[in-house]
Formats: sequence, C-alpha cells, structure tokens
Amino acid sequence: MRIFLSLVLLLPLLAWANQTVLIYQSKGEKQCEGGGVSLSDSRQKLRNAGVEVIHSKCGYRTGVEIMAVCGASTLKILLHEIKVSDLEKADDIGMQRAGTLVSKEEGTGYEFRQCPNA
Repeated sequence: MRIFLSLVLLLPLLAWANQTVLIYQSKGEKQCEGGGVSLSDSRQKLRNAGVEVIHSKCGYRTGVEIMAVCGASTLKILLHEIKVSDLEKADDIGMQRAGTLVSKEEGTGYEFRQCPNA
C-alpha cells in the first residue's frame, strides 16, 4: 500500500518534469544594419545556464507595428522549446515565455520563420 501511495504522488511530478514550454528572446537585430544574436548563440546561452534545449527556431512577432527607420529594432525573435522544469533558469538569463506574446484581444502573437543562412 505504501508503494502504491508513493507512486500515486510521484506520477504527477514525473509528468510535469517532461512537459515543455516555448520561450523566446529578441534577436536584437537593427533595421538597415542587421546583426543581433544568432540562433546557435542563443541556444548556447541556454545550455551554459544548464537548460536543455529540445528544439530551436527563428520567429517573428505578429500584430505589432514598429517604425521603419534605420537603427530601430526589428520584430525578429529566437524561439526555444525547453522543459518546464528549466523555466526558472531560462528566466534568470532573460528569456520569456512565448505565450506572453499572444493576445487574441490585441491580435498579437508570433509565427515561425526560416532562419537566414539555414
């Protein structure tokens, strides 16, 4: 009976440990100048913080307008799928949940895009 109760209590924790979440950071690219963080550098930053990266993609914020002027930021973002259990480590290095970009009321969100030079 004791083993059964232990399993009943542990199973939800094991399921939670395997759940994933999508996080992002701004690419930091500037209009007319390019630059910013590469997808591989962003992934490595997570790994250096002890975060297991399951999958990475380039993306673009949608439903947001920015001024078209050289030197201003672009809407490009870098997205990574990680385990929920690593979310705090990712937060500590400035990553945010991609879900925070989504607002049905405001019509904002994100979409995946092909990475340049990929």
